[in-house]
Amino acid sequence: MIEPEYWGLPATAWTAISAVGTLGAVLVALGLPIWQARIRRKNLEAIILRELAQNQKSLFDFVEPPTNDFFPLVTGRPTRTEVAWLRLQALYTAAWERHRESVAELSFRRFMFYDDANQRIAMIRARALETQDLNEAGERLNFTVKLAKECLAFISKAPRGVRGRLAKGLKK
Repeated sequence: MIEPEYWGLPATAWTAISAVGTLGAVLVALGLPIWQARIRRKNLEAIILRELAQNQKSLFDFVEPPTNDFFPLVTGRPTRTEVAWLRLQALYTAAWERHRESVAELSFRRFMFYDDANQRIAMIRARALETQDLNEAGERLNFTVKLAKECLAFISKAPRGVRGRLAKGLKK
């Protein structure tokens, strides 16, 4: 018996092609969620690390301030206290607050590190925001420098996978 041909291929060839196509679809269906979760984790962690690196830079500049020449204020040359409190008010934890549940689903160990670091940063920022009088701020400055140094020391003890990415975030 002669096999029918469709577009120049016998029926057995079409059966083999459909089997290979089905195998490919199954592999994609199994591998795609794993690949998407990996990409999502990397992107999510990059957002949080970028914010943490910016906060780390602000804290470092607060503890060891550079020259005041680059810091423009209308009132003239700012004092060290003014510059310090403005830097502390620039600390943000918005990305962390927005994505904390997603990070908890991905890695408990990293969640605990990010949560502790961002709680420390939020506490330092709250101290800066609650102080309106800069004379009072000068008195609180020494204690806040101590908190900032502790926070920087904590961030420097990041888990192994986070430490390298955090350093890359500071270089950008």
